Amino acid sequence: MVVRHTPVLTSPFVGRHSELVEIAQILTQPATRLITLVGAGGVGKTRLALETAAAQLEHFPDGAYFVPLQALCPTDSVMLAAGEALRFQFFAGGDPIDQLSEYLHTKTLLLILDNAEHLLDELAVISDLLARAPHIKVLVTSRERLNLVEEWVYEVGGLTFPPGDDGVNDADYGAVQLFVQNARRVQPAFSVTDEQAAINRICALVQGMPLALELASAWTRVLSCAEIATEIERGLDILQTSARNVPERHRSMRAVLDQSWERLTAGEQAVLRKLALFRGGFTRESAAMIAGASLQALSALVDKSWLYRSAATGRYDLHELVRQFAAERLADSGETETLSRTYATFYAELVARCEAGIKRGGQSAALAELERDFENIRAAWAWAVAQRAVSVLHPMLEAINFFCDMRARFHEGEALFRAAADQFAALDLSLFYRARARRTRMIMLGLLDDSYLSAPVVQEMEEAVRFFRDHNDPRELSFALYMLGMVQSEHCASPKATAAFRESYDIASELNDQFYSAELLTWLAVIEENMNDALPLHQQAVAIQREIGDVNGLAWNLLHLSRIAFWERRSSAAEAYAAEAEAIQRERGDLKGLAWSMLIGSERAFQQGRFAEAQSRAVEAERIADRLALPSNTQATLAWSGLLQIVTETDYAEGERRCRQALAIHAPQDWGIGDARLHATIGLILAAHHVGDQAAA
Repeated sequence: MVVRHTPVLTSPFVGRHSELVEIAQILTQPATRLITLVGAGGVGKTRLALETAAAQLEHFPDGAYFVPLQALCPTDSVMLAAGEALRFQFFAGGDPIDQLSEYLHTKTLLLILDNAEHLLDELAVISDLLARAPHIKVLVTSRERLNLVEEWVYEVGGLTFPPGDDGVNDADYGAVQLFVQNARRVQPAFSVTDEQAAINRICALVQGMPLALELASAWTRVLSCAEIATEIERGLDILQTSARNVPERHRSMRAVLDQSWERLTAGEQAVLRKLALFRGGFTRESAAMIAGASLQALSALVDKSWLYRSAATGRYDLHELVRQFAAERLADSGETETLSRTYATFYAELVARCEAGIKRGGQSAALAELERDFENIRAAWAWAVAQRAVSVLHPMLEAINFFCDMRARFHEGEALFRAAADQFAALDLSLFYRARARRTRMIMLGLLDDSYLSAPVVQEMEEAVRFFRDHNDPRELSFALYMLGMVQSEHCASPKATAAFRESYDIASELNDQFYSAELLTWLAVIEENMNDALPLHQQAVAIQREIGDVNGLAWNLLHLSRIAFWERRSSAAEAYAAEAEAIQRERGDLKGLAWSMLIGSERAFQQGRFAEAQSRAVEAERIADRLALPSNTQATLAWSGLLQIVTETDYAEGERRCRQALAIHAPQDWGIGDARLHATIGLILAAHHVGDQAAA
């Protein structure tokens, strides 16, 4: 019988299945002698080590032994502590390492050295022990790696947590399981159903850190989960416990972090507090430019579990609780104001550089770069708005406009432009009109609401046109005219819209702005009632977009060409255009464009009698619509898929349900996809007729 000399645990172990498998794979390799589980304080290293030992006992016939190092000071002997755990009696006058090595020479066992970070210099003796006792293995938990030649490092992060707070059943996530388990211990009647969305939010805020989840869940006896989440957002103080039998170092997250903070050098502390400004991760270059972080400093902070680095992306990041802690230190330092300006300026320049890529030759790479740093960009934007930093905001407007469009982040773009416009309405009319015009574009392209259908929006765009005309700003005048044409086209003022688009196009051509020239040719074609006149405009736009590498615009124009070819009964041309557009959209991850492709592709397949393909495309369109969460797109996909189910006699009841659900959504109608309300109503007529309800039909 294998004996386990480890602490008896009083609570069930949750999550960590993949970690247990990965550690076991490393531990059971013959070449592996020493593994260090490295992670921040409170991340659950000790519990993971104990569960690993329990799961792998069969590989250690002489047992697994737990050696607590937390209470040792650097002058104490690690070998004596190990001997005590092994129940080994040292004799006086001999060298402890010699005695213990001789005792362990023939044994096959696992030593677990727990909380080793304060004894790193003393742990070099492990190398000697491993050399003399060839069948033992050592598993160490530490906030810092040991930096020994024999060491295999396994970085321990938080438990898995849900990616959103939409309230779906997320019981499979380890963080949710742990929070609920502990909440029910302090409040047996705790209801997951009532609190699911807020639980998800808490798990995300603490990024699955077990200690933080345990401390937070204890408050469910007096606070709702929504209140707990709000308190965590305000700071670390709620993450503490009054339980008598919790070690002092784990009685609060602040205590855990304070203990680790004291182990940093003054230089490391200075870098870390500056890194608190970053959101969503950062690169080595941005850390150097903004925080003055050298490669050595970043490496040290990674080794000490303050930072983690993604091997896949090469980016660094801080745990959110660490970021809050470091931000407090930054505020105390008095460096915040100067550093924030440096931070905002850095990301404004990054955004401005990406504008050129979006418009000519490097669109996908530029969009990906903005995607990676979008949280930092939003933070820089918020600072610039709050500080009324015109010089920071102006360079960012254009690239953010097209990023939010091409990545279907219309809600976020609308919020950013609205915040800027509201702040500068009485301070800088140029920035005000630039932001308002781009906000209107977000609302229209995302079909967020019907506000662009109101007369004041037309009036506001007319005012923007006058302002930029009076101030001799042709580039912004062209954009204002472009937006005026868009809103006028929705007010059924086609001649006025055509005139605005045409003047905007003429200005863009004079400026040799091929990107906007192609964009405006597209709009002139879209509002053109005569298909024969629209066709050459789309073709001209396609030629420009191929030349400059505007693959986003190219895909949309190809879809327009596909529809025209289909109407003209040129089926092979229609399929070729559509296939190229779809390939571009899939490669770019263009969800809004792909949803549009799937819908019209489904319609095309249905009209040609390819019912299975029509159903398949409708299903994919619906999946994409769920991810986009744009009302008009959701309505269009529900209406068409419902009608399709009814017309093809697949499922009348489900088709009727979807059509009714579509009609219940208040959304502007997306140009080009078709009339969602018409599709839904036709579906209901046919469903009523099917059951013989002629009055309803």
